[in-house]
Amino acid sequence: AVLGTELAAADVDVLGRALEGKGFAQEGKGELDAAATTFTRLADLPEDGFKVASLYHRARVLSAQKQKDKAKELLLQARIQLENAQLDARVVQVAANPYRWLQQAVDEALMRIDPSAVPAKPQGGMPALPEDIKRKLQEQGLNPGIPTP
Repeated sequence: AVLGTELAAADVDVLGRALEGKGFAQEGKGELDAAATTFTRLADLPEDGFKVASLYHRARVLSAQKQKDKAKELLLQARIQLENAQLDARVVQVAANPYRWLQQAVDEALMRIDPSAVPAKPQGGMPALPEDIKRKLQEQGLNPGIPTP
């Protein structure tokens, strides 16, 4: 019912959570194809978290349908999108990992399918490689060689 409201049309978070809830309900009823379709709609929303959640939920559904290879592909895509989103957040000095729960969920799902597909977490050190940070700064039209105040 929320999907058809003015609030859902005006607020991306409300729309995304309503879509996610509908997908969970369909999944709970065993309507896996319908759930996958609903979860796919999350990718159309303009927030990185929903794009990654779409991949994650679709991968879970595929895994339940015994399509492990396809699920693994989606989870690997989700990892890449999360890495880019986290790097963007660090460059603009937002929380270092705004998608921590989603990263953990994606990694855990991927570990169940293929443990070798999740790289070991570095012990200490920088959360992003310097060349990645420089590249992101350049993409935003900033000079990585000049410190900002």
